[in-house]
Amino acid sequence: MFALPLPEQHGPLDLADPADRHRLVAEEFGACTPPSPMTSEEFIEAAYRVVEDLWRDGDSPAYQAASRMFADGVARHDIIHRLAGTPAPTIGSSIIR
Repeated sequence: MFALPLPEQHGPLDLADPADRHRLVAEEFGACTPPSPMTSEEFIEAAYRVVEDLWRDGDSPAYQAASRMFADGVARHDIIHRLAGTPAPTIGSSIIR
């Protein structure tokens, strides 16, 4: 639900292939302004790590945070932006509250 755009929004890909998922992330987030002090490349890699976490683990702190943001009306793209632009969630982090 959060990891990638809806299937009709991209061409025929094998979404089970991490390389195809990485390509989609790079296409979606490559033109975004990265949060300071990240470079564009670092931000794309951070967004990819978030997508992979959401893809693989429906119980992760990132998935729980994404679920709460989605319930609050935050768009999928913005959810990944927020999660990728913050440090990895840890106990006590504002990202998982």
